[in-house]
Amino acid sequence: MKARILGLLAVGLLAGPMAAQAVVVYQFSLAANGTVGPIAIRLTAGDFIPVGELAATALDNPSISFTSGTPLSAAESLLGFDQDATESLFGIALVDPVSGGWVLLTRDYPNDFFRFARAFDQEGTFTSAGGLVESDRSLGTVNPTATLCVSSTGACVRSVPEPGTLALLGLALAGLILSRRRTAVPTRSM
Repeated sequence: MKARILGLLAVGLLAGPMAAQAVVVYQFSLAANGTVGPIAIRLTAGDFIPVGELAATALDNPSISFTSGTPLSAAESLLGFDQDATESLFGIALVDPVSGGWVLLTRDYPNDFFRFARAFDQEGTFTSAGGLVESDRSLGTVNPTATLCVSSTGACVRSVPEPGTLALLGLALAGLILSRRRTAVPTRSM
């Protein structure tokens, strides 16, 4: 009986972290461009963002995480997003935390925004068809290529597991091993 309980517990622990991934991740990335380091902005939504109007939010929003090769002010920097039936548009206003100058700016909506040809519920990796940025820094190009990865399965999420997930996985495997050992021990009849 204990072996069955341990086995069920192990299966539950293994299935638990996977069941929590019911979100859609939008991973917007720009390669290094002149004096501006590589930038990746991850927007997490409860579902696919529907067709609508321009929505802008600061990078310090809990649904946004970012990595940048250049320091950014999360409270003053903005991400703009717009989705129509066939296109996703991303705009950025990234601010230097020291000087207050523009690290990167797509000034004119919708003309300067990064454009990705995709339906609102389409998943995959897309390359921008446009995107005109300005900067107070020296840029290698004013029209960099951006990448957008959209996934509801975690494909855009870094594959490095959190320590808590690793601990649960270790417990689950230990439970499976114990349950197999207990059922594998032969019984002798007297």
